[in-house]
Amino acid sequence: KDAERRAMQLTQSYLALSECNQAVIDSRDENELFQAISHAIVDHGGMKMAWIGMVDAATNTLSQVFCYGEGTDYLQGLNISLDPDLPSSRGPVGTAIREGRPVWCHDFANDPMNAPWHERGAMFGWACAAALPLRRGDRVVGALNIYSGKIDAFGKDVRSLFLEMAANISFALDNFDRENARAKAEIALQSSRDMLAKVINASPQSVFWKDRNSIYLGCNERFARSAGLARPEDIVGKTDFDLPRPREDAERYIADDAAVMESKQPKLHYTEQLHLPDGGRI
Repeated sequence: KDAERRAMQLTQSYLALSECNQAVIDSRDENELFQAISHAIVDHGGMKMAWIGMVDAATNTLSQVFCYGEGTDYLQGLNISLDPDLPSSRGPVGTAIREGRPVWCHDFANDPMNAPWHERGAMFGWACAAALPLRRGDRVVGALNIYSGKIDAFGKDVRSLFLEMAANISFALDNFDRENARAKAEIALQSSRDMLAKVINASPQSVFWKDRNSIYLGCNERFARSAGLARPEDIVGKTDFDLPRPREDAERYIADDAAVMESKQPKLHYTEQLHLPDGGRI
């Protein structure tokens, strides 16, 4: 019977881990991830309840983020400090976070670490529990907490699977941080580009830039109008041969580009006529 029970628990833990891995792939943010993980542990992993708490640096306590399963009322009024001088920090959850290590309680009712919560746990039928630290980079930022109604539910193989789950959650948190940083960088870059566009569009001079093959990469509004284009963006990918000007002018402009790039010296203080789209010159 014990062998069958362990085999069943291991199978359920594998299913929970599989669901966790899928959640890491599919979740768009950590709230969605935490919800999926908690459901996987209970619905597929055979546990009674799971909850995830994250460190509140302002209060040095653990804030409940998501919980699911039978007995979530256990968490009502539950206060877990991270101050090592306070008793509420010395239980499985506080220890897991403060020391950055998993804590396994194989007999909840008789484990002295759970003494402050023995009575509360008995009301909900906790037989064993686990607290696994969650990380962002090298920093512990929260804990995955799991409760079972069966004594010794966390055999060696099951523990390995739940440790892998916690590592995958931490990996996902790092990914969310990288994605948020990338999104912020994109916003900052776009803001910088918008500001640059305002500056060059306010210039009374024609401004444009090309690549090493004399292909236009951009210009300001004044130059776009002189080239007969509706928008500065319309010049991207064009050459001087694509603009409404005599071929000899285009050849001269491209030759000037090549000479400046070859010499690495600017060509300054010279004047030339520019053909306009209506046939006029300035």
